[in-house]
Amino acid sequence: MRICVTILVACFLFAATTSARALAQPNKSISGEGDQPVTAETGWQKVFREMAGEYEISSADSPRRACSLRTTPVLRWNQPVRGGDDGAVYVWLDNGRPAAIGTVFAWPLPDGDRVVTHEMHALAVKSLSAKYKGQEVWTVAKPALEFKPASNTLAPAESAPQRLAQIRALGREFAAKAVDQKEGSWELRLLGQPLYRYELKDDPDLLDGAVLAFVQGTDPEILLILEARRYSKQVRWEYALARFSDMRLFVQHNNVEVWNAPVSTPNDSKAPYFARNVEQRKPLAKQAENKNKEEPGNE
Repeated sequence: MRICVTILVACFLFAATTSARALAQPNKSISGEGDQPVTAETGWQKVFREMAGEYEISSADSPRRACSLRTTPVLRWNQPVRGGDDGAVYVWLDNGRPAAIGTVFAWPLPDGDRVVTHEMHALAVKSLSAKYKGQEVWTVAKPALEFKPASNTLAPAESAPQRLAQIRALGREFAAKAVDQKEGSWELRLLGQPLYRYELKDDPDLLDGAVLAFVQGTDPEILLILEARRYSKQVRWEYALARFSDMRLFVQHNNVEVWNAPVSTPNDSKAPYFARNVEQRKPLAKQAENKNKEEPGNE
């Protein structure tokens, strides 16, 4: 997920060999509601949530519809494999359906400072736009996903629990890998639980859906979107794939390659995938120390 600004910075990053550890389990399947109770968060997780809250995402058609941020992250993750990143993943909803997904994360520089990066991908079926702190930063003019049939034989089940079992089974039919800038190849692991599940019983086009993730450590690199889509004479499972990484990416379905993506272009504000470094911060302990020194009587 790291966005390399310069080769110089990339050379200083180191690869850790500790095993992957989840900061929290992915959210269990839920219906699409925007506002969820905000748990007490501290440290970088609090920073990530505050930054996510600065985004205003809306449909770009007329009249515009504001998307609602699900204030509880759908995943808190870390990246021990490539250098100690920490992050959180959020979704923005349009009438219960994910319109955008984004992660806010921090990665270390050699001097101990951390770069905060925002990484977004549009999931909307139409165009969308985004503002950050009041400034327009991202516009996607057309649908971001290309859906294809996920199965020619498996029809969506009648009940939601049965469909969740089908989602998991369909997800296991896919395999994914990433190739880094040094040509290192990384097999990615499918998280066992969807990042986000949305059941839209009143939607004329959609019965059920889920966003799944292929991860390195617990860091999402590729998104797999599975939807039970309604047509005039049938409901069928379809899938789409979306990058959530700057690396080269490859996906197979039943041992046949069905999708790939080249190295990403940073700061492409017109693309479905949009990633940028937002700011550089001192370590949180150093920030607290500096603040304490600035307070009266602490000189």
